[in-house]
Amino acid sequence: MLEQDQFIKTFLKISLHRIYHLYFAKFKIALESISKEQLWMTDINNPNSIGGIMKIVERRNDSI
Repeated sequence: MLEQDQFIKTFLKISLHRIYHLYFAKFKIALESISKEQLWMTDINNPNSIGGIMKIVERRNDSI
């Protein structure tokens, strides 16, 4: 069981580093291209914005 736990931890660590190195630069460029207002929009028609995601999380937390 210990070997499996170590494998999982190592796999997750490698995955995290790969994702970071592959996508962080693109993500940073995308964020720099929009305004703070656009980033934090809470319009339900744009659920992929940070504000839209937070609005969905707030609604779920309120319903619990």
